[in-house]
Parts: sequence; C-alpha cells; structure tokens
Amino acid sequence: MNDPLSETSLTIATVFGSVVLANTLGVSGLAAVAVAGLYFGNVTVKKEAIMSKNVRTFAFNFWEMIAFLASSAAFLYLGISMNLIDIVQHFPVIALSLIIIDSIVFLMDAFLVTSNSIIFTDSFSLSA
Repeated sequence: MNDPLSETSLTIATVFGSVVLANTLGVSGLAAVAVAGLYFGNVTVKKEAIMSKNVRTFAFNFWEMIAFLASSAAFLYLGISMNLIDIVQHFPVIALSLIIIDSIVFLMDAFLVTSNSIIFTDSFSLSA
C-alpha cells in the first residue's frame, strides 16, 4: 500500500480491535493491546514486504508521540489528584529516599567501573 496515513490508521484499528475483542472475551484489554503491539512491532513492522521504511518511520513517530502524550496525561492526573498535605507530612522520608538512591547510584558508578575502555574483537576500542 505504501501510504503512511492509511497504514498508521490500520495500526490504530488494530489497537482498538484488540481491546474490543478482549472485552468481548472477558480478558484484559490492556494485555491485549500489549500483545498486539508486540506482534506488530516484532513481526509485521520488521518485514520490508509488509511495511516500507517510509511507513515504518511515520508509524513509529506517530506512536512515540501518542506514548508521550499518554505519559504526560497520566503524570498530570497524578499531580492533580495528589494530596499535598500528605506529601508535606512525608517529605523527610521522601528526601531520605532520594538521598539513598543517589548515593547508591554514585557508589555503583564509582566502584563498578573496572576499566576505562571496552575492547571489541574487531580491534575497535571505545574509551569511556
């Protein structure tokens, strides 16, 4: 077909159809969307005969934008629905947790680096 809008619309219909089918069967629509996405991403999209590179790029960019908007909406909802009084009451625990996590990340970076370079078999060296 090689039409980015039509083929991206087909991916949208696939997502919607998977939710409708899952709800009809009484199973999780979210799991059905995840399975449909995995199938589309790992089987359908990788075959050049099924989806051209131009369409693949367009669909990928479309779904990246949708994922960004959905994530933004979810965090916006969490921020609006959060109880600020509880956050203020638990601030010392939150701050302590952030300090502990930052310390662990710092220690992992400092002590787990064993070498300044990674040497590949093809005589290619990447300096850290």
